Amino acid sequence: MKCIKCNEELEADDNFCPTCGELTPHGYLSLKDNKLRYKENNIGSLFTLTSIIIISFITMTFNKW
Repeated sequence: MKCIKCNEELEADDNFCPTCGELTPHGYLSLKDNKLRYKENNIGSLFTLTSIIIISFITMTFNKW
């Protein structure tokens, strides 16, 4: 496979061209897959953080009584 920017010969599993740094098709798919995983992890983290805040608020409210 050759780089679309500089025509350098690439290995099949290269994510970037070693000469010019251009993203390869393999690199694009890898980057896209990692973004999806990151997005899924952020949703889980947001849910966890929200749950902790709600539980803390409820606990503080009941401790005042």
